[in-house]
Amino acid sequence: MLHQRYSLRIIKLCRLSGLSKNFSTHRLVGNRHKDSNAVAVVIGGARSGVGRAFVDHLCQGRWAGPVIATTHQNASSVAKVSEQCTVIPDLDPSNPSSISRMQEHISATHGRIDMLLNTCGILHTGNATDPERSAAQIKKEWLEQSFQVNAVSHILPISAMLPLVTANLSDRSAAPLVASLTARVSSTKDNRLGGWYSYRLTKAALNSYLKCLSIELARKGGLVASLHPGTVKSSMSEPFLKNVKWNVFDPEQSAGKLLDVLETLKKVEDSGKFLDYDGKEIPW
Repeated sequence: MLHQRYSLRIIKLCRLSGLSKNFSTHRLVGNRHKDSNAVAVVIGGARSGVGRAFVDHLCQGRWAGPVIATTHQNASSVAKVSEQCTVIPDLDPSNPSSISRMQEHISATHGRIDMLLNTCGILHTGNATDPERSAAQIKKEWLEQSFQVNAVSHILPISAMLPLVTANLSDRSAAPLVASLTARVSSTKDNRLGGWYSYRLTKAALNSYLKCLSIELARKGGLVASLHPGTVKSSMSEPFLKNVKWNVFDPEQSAGKLLDVLETLKKVEDSGKFLDYDGKEIPW
């Protein structure tokens, strides 16, 4: 009840400040994708998997403006991307100096970010004990590595990019958006099987950050979403696919469905939710 009153208070403050009035009628991606000045940034989008699929969708008719994709690989290792897309190579999203380089580049070339998607994630490295099946298998090094990729690599670059996300809002056709790929298994309420300790813990930490950020950005007219992409065919999921009894998506399917979901978010009240690929809300 206290949480509900607090959320309503935030919404009321947004309305009083005029933010809800300015942004509530805009489609999150529906209007923005037609704006040739709108800038989309996909962290981890220049390599493969869902991140690259997001970039391909955006550059194949779902985004009119510039698209920026990052990768930790060097430039010579990056597969060709559309001419609409600028690739920032050698980016470590957990390193402040590397993040500053990205922030300075986007600030100098565009001065804004309209949609910021972060697709970083790690579940295993091929070792027999990761992801952990029991608490006895938790190792300090793997827990720290998981936190670095699944949480820090989202939290630091998103936080650093916020001035660009919220810059010159009066000149935009739609509210800016921040979204990260998390996972259904990070839900505390939905956890019925246990296991996968480091992955669950670090993705839950990311969810907590995104929820906090949604409250902060609501005061400025911005929107935030935690996204579950479903089970996607990739090197991350490959060792576990033989046991899956539900739908498995290609990266292109998952990214397309998630972009469809983002188009349904129109106002401040839609922000700060944990959503799956069908737009269904997942309990925290």
